[in-house]
Formats: sequence, structure tokens, C-alpha cells
Amino acid sequence: MRSFLRRDVPPRVALAVVALALAAAVVGGRAKREPPVVVATAAPTAVPGAATGAAADLDLERLQRQRKAETIPDLFAPPVAPANPPGPAKAPPSEPAKPQFPFRYVGKIIDGGKREVFLARGEAHYSVGAGQTIDNLYKVEKFTDQAVTLVHLPSGARHQVPISAAN
Repeated sequence: MRSFLRRDVPPRVALAVVALALAAAVVGGRAKREPPVVVATAAPTAVPGAATGAAADLDLERLQRQRKAETIPDLFAPPVAPANPPGPAKAPPSEPAKPQFPFRYVGKIIDGGKREVFLARGEAHYSVGAGQTIDNLYKVEKFTDQAVTLVHLPSGARHQVPISAAN
């Protein structure tokens, strides 16, 4: 037998080339095939005396798929701003306003190791020491030679009342 090729081709390579050619033919044939067309026909009329079965009860109009009237959005179009842009973000509620300090310093007394300070609010006068409360609203937190620190109990705000050195 006469060889058409100038070189001898190993059998494995020849088999691989044939397999690739067959695969390409199969894939190419599938791509060209069109889906079958379904044609709806009117339901046959019942003939008297004929057998009625499941085929006679089949409503072909119900088998047809209805197309939706939706439009497909363009994925490559630039984004469109919403008609009602969101308003500015609401600020979180602020802390309750620090109450105005109602007391004024009147004087102090030191009796042995006990210290007390005299405070006035309007016409009312108070004599308080460390740890005492005034009207269940203010508590004396610290008492030093330079100042008295009062805490407003509902808000936790601290107020310092300076003590004059002359007293």
C-alpha cells in the first residue's frame, strides 16, 4: 500500500484527530437544528358514537404561553436619578440640654473635721455637706477647699461652684 503522507503518523494521534472531527460535526449539527414549531389547531368536534378520551378534554389555548408586556431595562444605559431623592439624613437626637445651675455660693463653715457649704436658690438657703442631696435633684459629689461639685441627678451633668478663699 502506498503512503499518502510523507511521514508516518502514530495511531494515537490519528485517533485523536478523528475523534475531534466527529465531536465538531456533532456540535455543529446541533447548533444548526431549529426547535420544532407547534401549531395549534381547533379542538376536534365530538362525533356522536365516537369514544371520548383525555385528548378530547384537552384545551390547547391554555397550553400557549402568554408574553409579558414588560420591557427589559438597558443594562448599559447610565443610571437615572430617582424622581424623589432621599432627604438629608436626620441627625440623631442630641443629648438633653444641660440645665442651668440654679444655686449661688453664699459661704462655708468648718467645724472640727466637718465642712459644710451654704448655697442659695432664689429666696431659699441650703446648708449641705459631701454626699447630701438638695430637693432630690442635686447631689454634693465633692467638697474641696477650692470648689464644691454638684451632680444634677436626672441628667448626670456636673457643676462646680468655686469657693472664695476669704470665707
